[in-house]
Amino acid sequence: MANSEIIGSGVRPAGRHRRWWRRVALWRAIAGMATALAVAALIVSAEFSATLVHRTSHLNHRIASLNTAVHQLRRQLNFAEKKTLNAEQKAKIDESLKRVLAAHDLRTIKLAAPRARGKSDIPSVATATVASSASENASFLQAGGLGAAPANHVYAVWWLGRHGHLTLASEFRPESDGKATVPMGVAPKSIEAVMVTLEPVSGDPPSVPTLPPILNGPAPH
Repeated sequence: MANSEIIGSGVRPAGRHRRWWRRVALWRAIAGMATALAVAALIVSAEFSATLVHRTSHLNHRIASLNTAVHQLRRQLNFAEKKTLNAEQKAKIDESLKRVLAAHDLRTIKLAAPRARGKSDIPSVATATVASSASENASFLQAGGLGAAPANHVYAVWWLGRHGHLTLASEFRPESDGKATVPMGVAPKSIEAVMVTLEPVSGDPPSVPTLPPILNGPAPH
């Protein structure tokens, strides 16, 4: 009778009220846990992204360094192969040089140390001559008095064209006696001069000189 009066008067029983409040508290707890998990997921994601970016940057740097090392090793291998030419190869080079020197269209360019020279390890007695023949489709640089190239450096021969345009003709290291015979492609008709520089061996061959010339000479017109 009493319960009927309470229900009829609109007042909820205490037990039912407690169950309803527990359900509300449970859902609030679940919502709080979901929010905490979302925040934690965002923090972990941010930390993971930062770590991933750092690792990717480090990996790219390592790949670039390895590529540079590979290019450098390839260039050093080429120089080593050129210095260890066998007798047959040297005989072919000598024969080709003789044909160039005997060609009817022989062009020669004398190279010497520039008058205004800065500090250099290269002796001033160094000289060179470039012999070129279009009919033989070949050129040679013959040098003497050169010092050994410093560590991780190599000599480079450049064609100097009109308007100051430079083209790398060849790279080489002299023999222990300071002499070098360097086969090259035929000299362009429009060259104004030839020069020799020392260049660091790092990555790909240089597209322009990075150091002042140690030998140069104008092309005859």
